[in-house]
Amino acid sequence: MYGPCLMYAIRPPEYFPGLPFWALMLRCERIVLADGFQYSRQTFQNRARIRNPTGWQWITVPLKRGRHGRTIRDVEIDNTVPWRGKHFRSLSFNYRTTPYFEFYEDRFAGLYEQDWPHLGPLTVASVRLVARLMSLDAPEVLSERDEEAEPPAASELLLESDPPDLLGTRLRFNEPEYHQNFEGFEPGMSILDLLFNHGPDTKSLIAGGIIHPPDPRNNGSPS
Repeated sequence: MYGPCLMYAIRPPEYFPGLPFWALMLRCERIVLADGFQYSRQTFQNRARIRNPTGWQWITVPLKRGRHGRTIRDVEIDNTVPWRGKHFRSLSFNYRTTPYFEFYEDRFAGLYEQDWPHLGPLTVASVRLVARLMSLDAPEVLSERDEEAEPPAASELLLESDPPDLLGTRLRFNEPEYHQNFEGFEPGMSILDLLFNHGPDTKSLIAGGIIHPPDPRNNGSPS
C-alpha cells in the first residue's frame, strides 16, 4: 500500500535516458512509462548521447517509415539496419577503458542480443535494466500495459522542463559535474556515461544534484 507521501510520475519512455529522468526516478514511489503516448521526433525516445574522444555522439535506433501519429509502443524499428551491433560496438569502443564497463558488459550484451520489433518495449527494457544496475528499490517501473498501471491519487512529480500548464510538484535538479573517460566534461549525456564511469556511486551522484523535493524516505533530507 502507498502512504500519503506518495509521488508518482508518468513519462514517455526514452532510450537510456539522461540524468534528469533518473533524478525524478529517485524521488518517485511509482513511475509509469507511458508507451501509449504518441511518438515524437527529435526527442530521446529513440536515441541517446554518449561520450567519445572528440566530445559526444548519438546512438540512434533506426525506425521504419509511417511512424507519424503512432504510439511509442507501436512504432516499428527498422531491423534491416544492423543497429544493435553498431550500438554495442560504440559503447565498447568509447567506454572499454572506464572503471565499470566490463562489470556491466554482459548485461548490455544480453539486451542487444534480443530482437526488438518495436520501439516501446526496447525503451522500457533500457530503463528497467539501468534501474536494476543502480539497485533502485523504488520506484515500481510500469508500462501502460501492466495491470493497474494507473497511479493512485497522489502528487505527480514533474521536471522543470515540462510544460508550465501541467499541475504537480516540480523537481529541481542541477546536473553534477563528474569525471568522464575523455578530457573535459560534456553535460547532457545518457545515464550510461555516468554508470560506466562511476558504477555504484551513480545513484548518490544523481541524488546530490537534487535540490527539491526532499526525499520523504530519508527523513526529508535533500538526498
